[in-house]
Amino acid sequence: MKRKRTLVHTAALGALVAAALTACSSTYDRTKLAQTWQEPGTSPMHFKRMIVAFSTSDEALRRNIEDKLASQIPNATPSYRVMGMKQAQDSTLIRQHLNELGFDGALVMTVANVDTKVNYVAGSYWYGSPYTFGPYWGYAWGYPYDPGYVEVDKIVSVETQIFSLTNDKLIWAGRSETTNPKSAAKLANAVVNRVVRTLHNDGLLARATCAESVCGKAASLQ
Repeated sequence: MKRKRTLVHTAALGALVAAALTACSSTYDRTKLAQTWQEPGTSPMHFKRMIVAFSTSDEALRRNIEDKLASQIPNATPSYRVMGMKQAQDSTLIRQHLNELGFDGALVMTVANVDTKVNYVAGSYWYGSPYTFGPYWGYAWGYPYDPGYVEVDKIVSVETQIFSLTNDKLIWAGRSETTNPKSAAKLANAVVNRVVRTLHNDGLLARATCAESVCGKAASLQ
């Protein structure tokens, strides 16, 4: 039985396969740290009290991500427990307020950019050797040229910066890139996991310990 494929069918199939492969990979797998920087001579971070903040207008998302950060970073406190949304946006008072509360470190995470990337996937022929006219005529109708197609990816960049509040100094910064995140929550969770794992692997951050009830609650948010 001779199989026939139209150009439209073949192009659509290629696009569907590409979409399926993207969907199968997790948001974490599609998140990478494109750039990192640290203050020369930075030793492992041991803050007595660190505030962690995720800058967003979505209060529920802010609490989710800050709780996740606090569960993985020693001596960390989510910013929403210290200040409301309006107070968090007042940069003139926040430094003094954190000093009064005894914070000596701060981690700030924010979405820095959303961009699109267009990729052209070249087409290909389905045969590996030339044919004579007769066989090729039938083959050409059954297996036509597979045309190229265009993929459009959304790239979301998130910046993470860690400051020493004792001397008001940036000591570590990272910029992540996530391709086609399925949701804001999955994006932020993937970035948190990627950043914390990098800090652990680089020996800059000890693993957090916490009460079982707190860790269990944090795990449920992942």
